[in-house]
Amino acid sequence: LELQIPFAFFSLLHTVPFFSPKYPCIEFERSSAVCGSGETSLIYRQVTYREQMNTITSYIDGSGIYGSTEEEAHELRDLNTDQGLLRYQF
Repeated sequence: LELQIPFAFFSLLHTVPFFSPKYPCIEFERSSAVCGSGETSLIYRQVTYREQMNTITSYIDGSGIYGSTEEEAHELRDLNTDQGLLRYQF
């Protein structure tokens, strides 16, 4: 469930390439806050900064870069040095 805060609009400068006098603003949506942060922190008798929920993904899947198994990870690395950097030539 994704809750949305009412829209906020930002004015565009005339130097922005897609500026149009007919549409001088761009839409910006903010995802909901983590429960107990920001204004809702007052319910818990404390004041904390508002923290955003990550509505896109909670983690970044790097298996396509780093491999899904230890064997694949070793194949992708240059193990000729102690640094274990990713190889750039195959």
